[in-house]
Amino acid sequence: MDDDNMNYGSDKIGKDEEDALAELLSQRLEEVKSGEILPQIRETSDDESIESEFARAVANLPPEEQRASTRREIENIFEVAQGEVRDWAENFKEERRQRTENAKQRVAEEMAAEQRSFEMKLDALVSEDAGIDKAVLQRALSDVLPEDDIVNELIHPRNDDVSLYRETDNSRPWPPPAGAVVSIMTGVASGKKPLIDSELIAQQVRALGYSPLVAPTMDDAKAAAVIVICDDTFANGQNSVKTAIRTLEAGGNLVVASRQGATQLGNLALAWKNARSGGGVTKARETEDCAKLAASALDKAISISIVRFGDIVPSDKNQLVVTSDDSLDAPISIPLAARALAQAALVIPAARNTSFSISGGEATEIDWQDEFLKLKGPELLRLDAASDANLEELILWLSEWATLFRQPYSQGLTTPVDIITQDDGAILSFYDKQQRTTTKGPPNARRRIPKLGGIRILAESNPRFPSGLRIRALRQPYDPDVAVKEMSEQAILDKLKRDFTSQWA
Repeated sequence: MDDDNMNYGSDKIGKDEEDALAELLSQRLEEVKSGEILPQIRETSDDESIESEFARAVANLPPEEQRASTRREIENIFEVAQGEVRDWAENFKEERRQRTENAKQRVAEEMAAEQRSFEMKLDALVSEDAGIDKAVLQRALSDVLPEDDIVNELIHPRNDDVSLYRETDNSRPWPPPAGAVVSIMTGVASGKKPLIDSELIAQQVRALGYSPLVAPTMDDAKAAAVIVICDDTFANGQNSVKTAIRTLEAGGNLVVASRQGATQLGNLALAWKNARSGGGVTKARETEDCAKLAASALDKAISISIVRFGDIVPSDKNQLVVTSDDSLDAPISIPLAARALAQAALVIPAARNTSFSISGGEATEIDWQDEFLKLKGPELLRLDAASDANLEELILWLSEWATLFRQPYSQGLTTPVDIITQDDGAILSFYDKQQRTTTKGPPNARRRIPKLGGIRILAESNPRFPSGLRIRALRQPYDPDVAVKEMSEQAILDKLKRDFTSQWA
């Protein structure tokens, strides 16, 4: 930052100077009142001018009127001086504000350039697989990625047909055929109770037309899905997960009940809550990681669903809430928790190969479907439009709004985007200029263009309020080796929220 920006505060008028100016004016007024200033006016009024004529006229007035006239003159001078000082102060503040804004803009541009350079180098390292051990890279970055754990950020799929670690076995039908076995495994320490009674989950599984099997053994038939429930300490979580995976069919789904805050232990409130629970949230995180790592070592493809709960209570009057991140810290009723595990294991395609948090106690079928729609993508933002909004106009507005980002690195983005118009909105697709390839030439000479993510924005009717409209923003698919471009995503979402709120909310 230059010297002008650093030293602008040195020109500011301090309180001492203001007090001195007030004292001087007070002295002058006292001189006027006592008549001491009148001889000076007479002595300096020798010239034949309007001022001298005025001075002589004043001198002929009675002393009381002379003092009043001089007082008015001084007061006028004081008012003019006040206005000049006020104008100078306002100009100074505006100049200082402008300098600060310019400095902030320069810093933001420098940070954006550094971030672009970092992302390009990181993508190049991962995509080229330049002799780098991915596990080492994951551990090195695990402290700087703010979203979910590093395994999710680098390998977690962004679409439904890709497993956490490999392609899903498409030869196996989904959902499983009616009557398929669903195992319910409880990893409970001595003297403890599971977070949710196994029989409640079994009832939900039966209601869906499947055959629950509580506490399976290795001799039992392979299961189409396995639900793992621990107690609040999660002391036996890792062993339960390893056993559950071995009893799972190829293409099956492993569902692990976990704790909200498992990836947010840096939060002071959650850390305190974790300490009071005897480290149960930490153990829940270890159980999640064990599930992902154990699945990566299998010679068969499976999918994993991690369902994070807060406090599990007998009943809760709040509405159902589902989030694709670990930001919730709210209770859930026992019946809703049992239903969520069964549905994640057998019914909801978007729940496969993802982690999500859930809370609440009351939900209609429409609520249930609409909340779990957030897992598709996943969804990053949804905003309701005003009741008088028109769907066609809203779609047109989204399409035009997306063109604001057509210029590379505009609007605070650290990644260039392509704008793809859709029937219901638009897609802002991230790309890397260095990795773009041509489709010319023989098929075997073409190189696949990597999926570098982006955001799809769409307008639609609100299923919960049929007469209302809303917009949603969904994350676009990333290749497994590409890190999520969170800064660019957030820049798009922030501007979308501001502009939509000002015009449509």
